Amino acid sequence: MQGLPAPCGSPKLLRESWEAYKNYFIQADGRVIDHDRQGITTSEGQAYALFRAVWMDDLATFRRVLRWTQDNLQVRPDRLLAWKWGRDSAGNWGVLDLESASDADQLYALSLLLAYIQWGETRYLEDARAILDDIWRKETTLIRGWVFLKPGTWGEQDGRLRINPSYYLPFAYRVFARFDPAHPWEKLLKTSYRVFREARNRVGLPVNWADVTQDGVVEVPVQDPLNPEGDYGYDALRVFLNL
Repeated sequence: MQGLPAPCGSPKLLRESWEAYKNYFIQADGRVIDHDRQGITTSEGQAYALFRAVWMDDLATFRRVLRWTQDNLQVRPDRLLAWKWGRDSAGNWGVLDLESASDADQLYALSLLLAYIQWGETRYLEDARAILDDIWRKETTLIRGWVFLKPGTWGEQDGRLRINPSYYLPFAYRVFARFDPAHPWEKLLKTSYRVFREARNRVGLPVNWADVTQDGVVEVPVQDPLNPEGDYGYDALRVFLNL
């Protein structure tokens, strides 16, 4: 099987960057540590490490991070990841929040598909398809003919859906459609660009969070408890990366 194209830019610089990232953030057992948040681990952090490992053709690191992720975060009744792991108030290490985060789940599935392309191991393809099925069934919802991505298995309340524009990954949906024809990923792809157009603030920048009404209208709340620091911030800046 033909693998992924080589990364652009300076191979030496990319390799040095990757090695520095591994040394600082990834433990020997494959856990990715958030040093700025009491040493917690998130499903997003694990997914990004897997994604980078594939592109750097680093199978050993990929396997190490994947094993830790499967053993410690893929512990829900479904195939989605618990989003937060760390030390609780009693000093015990483990899952702190079983809720899923759809951005991480998607990147996790994408990394497995890319690993299948890169190294040809069919178990990665099989695992990815199982995760994609749960993403579609539990983390998407249909509103007025549009498929919207939920933040996790939650988000629907009082007739409205909370959405995070930066969780929409249009580049991934094209890959999902190729390997998972059982689900209409092109519909979520179409929704992504609509969300990017409409979930913007008064100066045209993307917002961290928005709502979708029962009528399928995308609205930006004026008072948003999930976004106390402003409507363009930590989450929203990822929209440009995803594009």
